[in-house]
Amino acid sequence: MPMVSAMLKQELGIEPDCSLSVDEAVAHGAAIYAGLLLATEPVVGTMSVHNVNSHSLGVLAVEPATGRKRNTVLIPKNTPLPATRTRKFQTKRDNQSSVAVEVIEGGDASGNGSTPIGHCTVRNLPPDLPAGTPVEVTFSYEQNGRLKVAARLPNVDQVAEITFDRSSGLTEERVASWQQRLASGVGPLRLDS
Repeated sequence: MPMVSAMLKQELGIEPDCSLSVDEAVAHGAAIYAGLLLATEPVVGTMSVHNVNSHSLGVLAVEPATGRKRNTVLIPKNTPLPATRTRKFQTKRDNQSSVAVEVIEGGDASGNGSTPIGHCTVRNLPPDLPAGTPVEVTFSYEQNGRLKVAARLPNVDQVAEITFDRSSGLTEERVASWQQRLASGVGPLRLDS
């Protein structure tokens, strides 16, 4: 985008090199990454590739001062994976029977524009639980796209865990088939619908 080039020139004081098309740069990067994944021998040199998450991952929680929902980010976007983060929250009212952790991806500070991923619910809490009881929420995001969410109330020793599989949607057999085709150099490839 011309705006990005202008901003880079203004910030760095040098003219950006635009000799390579953006599409070609993405294709080259993907080819290098595929080569690293399929390498049967160690790659010589100092090249390393780190997977990062493309969107922030957080909890849609109620802010006590305003009573409004807020996006509390646990794992910011572009965090190297794997990543594990824990954040403390509180129960909202006295005698709360359950705690529901609403897991979201992306969005602004109020949660607008976010994508709901799911819920992690701690149930059957004791009837005399006071408002403000600590709730520890832990996100563990692995390189394979698996997000593990745990909600724990340490004062009553109760925990709930759930795993969201954020995979590409291909079966293990389909991934193995593509890896075999790519490794053997068989072509042309066709996409099944």
